Amino acid sequence: MGYEKRSLGSFEGRKIYEILLSLGYDMKSAQRICDKRRVTDAEDQNLHKNSVACGEIFLIDYKCEPRGLKPIFECDAFAAFDKPSGILSHPSGRNSPYNMYDEIWSLYGQDACVAHRLDLETSGILIVAKDKDAARELKECFEQRRVMKSYLALVQGDLREGLRGDLQSAACNGEIESCYALGFDEICGSKFAGDAVSLPSSVSDLRDTLALKGTGNKFGFNILSNGASRGLWCDALSYDAQVKFNSGAPTGDVDSRSEFDDLSCGVSDKLKPAITMSSADNGHKPCALSAAKSLPATSKGCVNLKKFEPAKYAKFSEKLKFLKDFEGFVIDAPIAPSGEFADLKIRMKISRDSKEAITLIRPLRYFSDIDASLIECYPLTGRQHQIRLHLFAAGAPILGEPLYGLSREQAERILDKKMDETERVRTTGAPRLLLHANAICFELGGERYEIKSKFDAAREFYNLAKIGKI
Repeated sequence: MGYEKRSLGSFEGRKIYEILLSLGYDMKSAQRICDKRRVTDAEDQNLHKNSVACGEIFLIDYKCEPRGLKPIFECDAFAAFDKPSGILSHPSGRNSPYNMYDEIWSLYGQDACVAHRLDLETSGILIVAKDKDAARELKECFEQRRVMKSYLALVQGDLREGLRGDLQSAACNGEIESCYALGFDEICGSKFAGDAVSLPSSVSDLRDTLALKGTGNKFGFNILSNGASRGLWCDALSYDAQVKFNSGAPTGDVDSRSEFDDLSCGVSDKLKPAITMSSADNGHKPCALSAAKSLPATSKGCVNLKKFEPAKYAKFSEKLKFLKDFEGFVIDAPIAPSGEFADLKIRMKISRDSKEAITLIRPLRYFSDIDASLIECYPLTGRQHQIRLHLFAAGAPILGEPLYGLSREQAERILDKKMDETERVRTTGAPRLLLHANAICFELGGERYEIKSKFDAAREFYNLAKIGKI
């Protein structure tokens, strides 16, 4: 969508807001136009609402450039579009590229607006209110959590039995295969699996072993999970000395959400298991690593996938009836903005003191040839990047993820479109984020609407993921 400067006419001695009112704008619209500095004089000087006109004045207005994308459903109140990946839901500024508003305003005028948003690379169902009344009603539906949204995602690993990512779960289930000290590769600047050490019976024993190896407090484990070996690194000092690391249950009660805050780690494909960490990782606490082979991580949280129990989420069941019969997993972990000066502002993090964030997961199919699972996701809350961050923090990142699991430099190159497709696939596993808003269901004006995407996301995602395996 481009912006154009068009003349409103020549005026003398009249205030700008009075001119806008005389041209048919209401006071609220006139105020908004002036606040956004969209009224100028012939010399491109911005005019505020109480400025007095002296000559010709201009309005910087949107110029829609539609490409023919049509809704897949519409009624008097709203329309539903199948948004392609790579298209913005909303203009990003005066120099914004083509976005959904090019289509929306060309079809329904400037009173129309999106009722919610999808991330740039997320494809799928986008609901558009045709007028202000519909926008208000739809906004209430979303705010009151009366909207059921279903997403499809292709993630790394086998989720048919869920994930048990943290060290305590692995220890309780006797899944620790081996323990090793961490070495440091001076050439590539990365941590890697060093000398094997005997499996310790406690943290204090482990500290003594690591002291002899001269590797400080960092150590690593091989974890056997769902038949696949996973790498995991930990800081011995972050655990109580009574916590056991053998096949018996740990004597200390460790809450993963409180213990696993502020971490950053990842996996390298050069050595198995191998650890790569950014320069900001020193002193971080432990994190369960995903089955990824070449995705460094910068997530700020680590959570578990748990069996969904409807009774624990009764407050949602009253409005979302499908929950009483839902069988699958739940990720329940609060989300907040990263808040780190050195990090990308748009990146979010797991934070126990923040807003509630709950995502339901239902595994649909495991593709053994690409070691990836097609899953269905139901966000019960609507936090920014909720599905993406939750899945990454649970150890099952979405293929093609451009933010979570990447360094700032990598993420910026993707966001700025400076990373070519070959490198993108090598770095993230796919040329785009493999997340699709597949269906939406809600009631409006006494009518129940169930809208499903016409895009075959499962087939497309599989084909895109295969690119990285060729």
